Amino acid sequence: MDDKQARLRELRDQARMYYRATLKGLWSLDFTITEHLAWIEQEMAMVEAKG
Repeated sequence: MDDKQARLRELRDQARMYYRATLKGLWSLDFTITEHLAWIEQEMAMVEAKG
């Protein structure tokens, strides 16, 4: 697996962890988490754009 795929997987796993914690009620989906998820999406887009 190349670096691009590894990085995308890492970012997806991180986002999944945040969503799960939110669904379980461990965290509320507050500004910080929303902001972090937006950052993850931005990072994924940048990684994919590098091709």
